[in-house]
Amino acid sequence: MKNTIITGAAAIALAAPSIAGTPVTYTAPEPAPSNLGLSGDLSLAYQSQWDFRGISTTAADAVDYLTDGNSDTDNIVIAELNAGYAFTENFSLVGGATVRSLGDTSIDHNTYRFGALWQQEDCFSIEVGYQYHDLRTIVDTGNLDELYANFGFVCPWTGTNLNLFWAHSLDGLDAGDLVGDSDVLDGDYLELNGKKTFELNEWASLGIYGGIAYGFDYWSNNDDFTHWFIGLDLPLKATEYLTVTPYVTYTDGLSGTEDVFGSGIDEGDEFLWGVKASVNF
Repeated sequence: MKNTIITGAAAIALAAPSIAGTPVTYTAPEPAPSNLGLSGDLSLAYQSQWDFRGISTTAADAVDYLTDGNSDTDNIVIAELNAGYAFTENFSLVGGATVRSLGDTSIDHNTYRFGALWQQEDCFSIEVGYQYHDLRTIVDTGNLDELYANFGFVCPWTGTNLNLFWAHSLDGLDAGDLVGDSDVLDGDYLELNGKKTFELNEWASLGIYGGIAYGFDYWSNNDDFTHWFIGLDLPLKATEYLTVTPYVTYTDGLSGTEDVFGSGIDEGDEFLWGVKASVNF
């Protein structure tokens, strides 16, 4: 009985400040980080060779063949802006611009895009939209309008990021003055690619990527595989916002990049290398 009285008295004594109205300090949990609003990245890169959907040196070779010019596609500087505004955790409007500067050639190629992105818990995503390609100096009227869709998926077993990209040309390049009454790039382009990233330490990682693409009346007048590629990159996190990434890619042209622009020139295999500096916001 005595022990019971002592225990009860101790409990009352400990509770006394609350009973008497003494304020109790409450620490609210920190809110979960929000991904809503504006985000994106801005990058500047140097690459040894221009390339676009399986084509690199062939573009310059074809222009030289058809116009008796003197073009090449070496030494390209690429400035790129990607941005998105998230209205919910799953829906964003996205846009971007890529400006490619080739110092040793008359060939020019810039790309602008606008689309909508749906994503679900970093597992899968769907982006659809419109792209405009300014290829104004490859052939006479080198402007391209296209619709595109990109389906992203993270493999639950390996953590590999997989993407299936599709582009449908709304017009095509008018190459009539060069190769007769025909268009090029007026079909569909389909690419499957994947990337697996291995974290080396808190500031460096290693990425392995590869892919294969198929063209429907795209670079040539037949439907076939255009090229395949494989590569490595090494993202180095210089600061919280700045990442510098050297990379190297091996690419090889297939049947779909033979007789490009109706010139009789085929795309071969080569190594592309470069370095990219990217700032996220």
